[in-house]
Amino acid sequence: MLSNGLVIVSCVTAVLLGGNAIAQQGIYTCVDGKGRKITADRLIVECADRTQQEVTPAGVVKRIVGPTLTDRELAAEEEKAKLQTTARLRDQEEKRRDQALILRYPNAASHNKERVLALAQVDQLIATAVVRTNELAAQRTVINADFEFYKKDPSKAPAALVRRRD
Repeated sequence: MLSNGLVIVSCVTAVLLGGNAIAQQGIYTCVDGKGRKITADRLIVECADRTQQEVTPAGVVKRIVGPTLTDRELAAEEEKAKLQTTARLRDQEEKRRDQALILRYPNAASHNKERVLALAQVDQLIATAVVRTNELAAQRTVINADFEFYKKDPSKAPAALVRRRD
């Protein structure tokens, strides 16, 4: 007799747990193409091209399931999500750069000081380039003067002079 009682308790527990699982699953509703309201305990195949509502047993909308997307629509959604992610990452990068600039140049005076130093370095590079250009022009003048003697027949010029010219 004791075993029968245990079996009954086990059956009642299984029914209660099974009923609880069904209650937690949700109920799906939609209106099909003919205007009929369809209710089911799983996604409704007839409403695959329409939005479906998942409601709790109390009738509260838990979530809304959108229509099944075609391959083209799915690709468009993925592209849209990719663009949004790219834009969000770009905005984060801009904010990070702005923060770095603010940390490096907390005020206008420090910015101007760094700017003057950077411009001085560039000016120094330009001056060095001008000096080197003038040196090369002077060397070219000397080489052209030496080559003036062989202007009529350049093939008779010495190899060292030809190398310097080239």
